[in-house]
Amino acid sequence: MQSVLVIKQINDYDYILREQFGFRCADEGCCKTYTVPKEVGVGTIRNIFPCGNVGLSIIRLKLRYPLVMQYDGYNSAFETTCCFGGHIAYSETGVIDTCLSPNELGIYTKQNSCGMMMYPAGEDITAVSLFGTDEFKQALPFAFAGMQSKNTEPDGLTDWLMEPKKPELPLIRLFKDIIDSPVEGAMQQIFYEGITKTLLTQLWQRYIANPMRGITRSSLSPAEYAAVLRAHDILSERYAAPPTIPQLARLVFLNETRLKQGFKETFGKTIHQFTHSIRMETARSLLDDKNTTVSQAAYAVGYVNVSHFSQAFRKFYGRSLRFPAIFP
Repeated sequence: MQSVLVIKQINDYDYILREQFGFRCADEGCCKTYTVPKEVGVGTIRNIFPCGNVGLSIIRLKLRYPLVMQYDGYNSAFETTCCFGGHIAYSETGVIDTCLSPNELGIYTKQNSCGMMMYPAGEDITAVSLFGTDEFKQALPFAFAGMQSKNTEPDGLTDWLMEPKKPELPLIRLFKDIIDSPVEGAMQQIFYEGITKTLLTQLWQRYIANPMRGITRSSLSPAEYAAVLRAHDILSERYAAPPTIPQLARLVFLNETRLKQGFKETFGKTIHQFTHSIRMETARSLLDDKNTTVSQAAYAVGYVNVSHFSQAFRKFYGRSLRFPAIFP
């Protein structure tokens, strides 16, 4: 069965799913739900447009045939996909050939993009995709500089963003809130607009604005800059037991001094400050669940001594761990 569609702009998505593949579409206000034809598989793609400058998709699929979406000359304003079940394969011509696994995301800002995305057959795929329009993106810091600069670093940044990333637990929980949607009825439109803008803004701050601040004043070579970005990903994944600076330098093939200088320039924090902030933010998110004890949160973020964890948490947030006064 033919299962390939070519996308040049976001509006092509709606037309081709319905006309080429026979997806049934139910249109309910700001939401369009596409139902997979029985001969292709089961599941839905739910596209929600809570306002004019952001949108999202909730994907739940189990396919008999792979669904391949090719794109050519596609300009992505600002998009991200977070995978929770199954895999989503990506291939950007001349840049990257990989796939998202559960609890991984990719960020897409590339202009004149060419490649493909595939939902494989036989897997229970669950994912959330978010996108902001040009209007939304242009309100964010460094949007123009990042897309228009002719030096190599922004291009390298754009390519790095597409690589699968392990976001911190607070971000994962926000994505899961979209799937589980704790509100109903007329409140959903307000909820989806707020949470989509929150997530996109946080992703832009961490993965685009912070590196761009480093680019504007950094003396790093393109190879050194790429090594610093790799170090960021390693620390984001291994915050509970992070490598030492000498170990990290060996992992990314960069001199320790240049690594420390470049990381501070690029992300505005030392390596220690960055890792510590992830540990505390993750602990705070864990403790939001009343079923998680302080000891469990401490161990999850790499503390063996609960007392030391409590002291670090209090110093970071300026208050104790006593529930419910856990949040400032």
